[in-house]
Amino acid sequence: KQLQLIRFGKKASRSTMSQFFAAFLSALALGCGVFGQEEEFNKDSFATFGSGGPKVSACKWYHWDKSGSPVLPRGPSKLGNRCRVQTLQHYMTGFENGRTFTVVRDGTEMWAHAGGRHDHPDDPDLDSMMVSIVSPQSMMQKKSSLVQRIMRRRLDTDSQAGTSSLSMTKVHLRVRTGEICMPGGGYGHEEFSAPLSQEAVNFIENKLCLCQADGVRSICFQEDHWGDEGITGWLPMPGSKNLGRALETYVELEQDSMLLGWRADTIRNLKALDMNSDGVIKLGEVLHQAGQRGVTQDWLDLMKKEDPCKVVNSQRDLNTWLQTLTNVAEHPGQLADELRKAKVYPEGREKDWEPANEWLRQRYHFSFLSDKEACRDLWNSAASQV
Repeated sequence: KQLQLIRFGKKASRSTMSQFFAAFLSALALGCGVFGQEEEFNKDSFATFGSGGPKVSACKWYHWDKSGSPVLPRGPSKLGNRCRVQTLQHYMTGFENGRTFTVVRDGTEMWAHAGGRHDHPDDPDLDSMMVSIVSPQSMMQKKSSLVQRIMRRRLDTDSQAGTSSLSMTKVHLRVRTGEICMPGGGYGHEEFSAPLSQEAVNFIENKLCLCQADGVRSICFQEDHWGDEGITGWLPMPGSKNLGRALETYVELEQDSMLLGWRADTIRNLKALDMNSDGVIKLGEVLHQAGQRGVTQDWLDLMKKEDPCKVVNSQRDLNTWLQTLTNVAEHPGQLADELRKAKVYPEGREKDWEPANEWLRQRYHFSFLSDKEACRDLWNSAASQV
């Protein structure tokens, strides 16, 4: 918006002028402050739900420097997409005021782990799980209305089909959460009434933690999860998608699927890490590419000291997907058949792909390691060859 200058008459006093400009500057600072400054966050940070409610502390999956600031692979979390930042602030205010809030997941959550700036213009949604806080009366009305709708629907169906069975259907209720510019949700939904029950208190205290995503304080899960990109999310790979759930995304695609482009881009990014094109991504190549792609040396040094297997297992994971996705692209349907024969292809509504992932790691001899000394030795050996 253009700023219009106001011309004061000769009789305007100096104090009047001062008051005007003070108000003007305050408004300007308020307008800029919403987006212009990262929020303070350290290992002692915490947030309280409402007034005197349950507290969440800084997530334990962070690694801290001596001053208590998080050490992140892409540097401190910086303000990114303006709309995303304002939406995160909106829901964090909701948490602190005892109202509906959101818990970031997958794409948005990764930036709490990786740091840097989440500024993708083509990513207009906030990946998160909604936690709706409603009044007891509203909760009862919704439950009553829901039961009535299910009963009516079931009776109508029974009268047409001549059956008498009754099945319950999970219905997602849409809750108005205020005027925000980016929709939240997509990764589940919880609903609690105010004042909070012990179940709700336990959920907040035992499942959630405080994080910083896109430069603003947010609510995350205590589970150490790197979002859609999985354990390799610390390594920038522009153009790749969903390495954290690659089988779920890419194992069986129709010939006209839009995800074919995603898969091709992901394979191309994986092959770029194989610097000598021998079909294997070596740990030395990963370490070299990490430096080339802007991963901070402070984070690498800290990982080598505290959690070397995170980087070593990332290299093993990258190799698994280089072999797997190349095979899937060249031989459509073959891997899905093999997974079914091995009885690790998930069936049913709630699919658990981890048995299939581990089957693939064993197939290509890239199972994850847990011995820190062994991982550190592999790191030292690879670094000497870079």
